[in-house]
Order: sequence, then structure tokens, then C-alpha cells
Amino acid sequence: MNHPLAVYARKYVIGQEANGEQVLLQLIPAVHQCNVQRVAKYRSLPIETRKTKFGDLLKDLPDRIMASVKSWTKNRCGIVSFEMPLDVYKDFSLDVFPNDENHWAIRAIKNRKTTFKNDGEMMDFIRSTSSSTAGLFNVYSQSQENGCTSTYFIIIVPMDIPSHEPMHSSVV
Repeated sequence: MNHPLAVYARKYVIGQEANGEQVLLQLIPAVHQCNVQRVAKYRSLPIETRKTKFGDLLKDLPDRIMASVKSWTKNRCGIVSFEMPLDVYKDFSLDVFPNDENHWAIRAIKNRKTTFKNDGEMMDFIRSTSSSTAGLFNVYSQSQENGCTSTYFIIIVPMDIPSHEPMHSSVV
């Protein structure tokens, strides 16, 4: 089966939990197989039609990624964060300016992991990463006086969520 996303499973060290224990993640690469007939048909279209179709696909990508994540995690996902060296990754990171301390980025940093409160939060994460399931973030919270002091690798992962905290299934 082809998976449209890269998925992570425990195996390689990339960070540490707050208690000092090492956390292990392994990249399982996504496999892509082109449909030869679809490619041939696409190539035969006028360039303006191709641009329009490609633009439509890009607009739909965040929704497709969210649906794939929900399917892959059986609608039980969250995010985990790992602090990274600021001086090494700052230029490759996305800047996030949460408007309150209950934002997904702040919760992920404070708790090292959190669940999305609703589909809107998950979509905000996916759009913040330019349609990805992981990203490097410089998080500028309102409570920080001197700006961002660390870069964080934040990634969507499957989670065991207690039955009293189900992932919301509303559509954005």
C-alpha cells in the first residue's frame, strides 16, 4: 500500500524528553508509484490547464494530508516536540507567534507532547508546515521577554488518548 506521508516509529535517537530519557524515532519513507496513463494524459494537456490542475491539487493538499493522518493514526494523533540547537537550525525554521498560551505549539513545548483540541488546530499545524507532518519551529510566545530562545522539532505522531479525551472529528 502506498502512503502519501512519511511516518515515524521508534528506532533512532533525535531528541530527549523532559525527564532526560532519550526518545527514538525512525523515518519510514513514503513510497510513490506514478500512474503511467494519468501522467501521459496530464502531459497532453495545454500548459495553462496543467497549471490550473496543479494549483487545485496544491490547494487540496492540506485536507488530503489531514485525512491521511487521521487514517494512519486511527483518529488518535497528537504532536511531540524536541528542543534543537538554536544556532544550528534557526535559519531553517518556521516562525510561529501564538496569540495565547493555549496554542498547540506552546502546549507541545511545555508538555513535550499534546493532542490537538480539534481539527482546526491540526489544520493550523499542517498549514504552518506548508503541508507537512513535521517541522522546525521558532516559537515566540507572548510571555517571552527576549524572543525565541530555542528551535523545536515538532511532529505529528499516533497517540494513546484516554477515552475521556477523544480527538475531535469535526471538519474544518
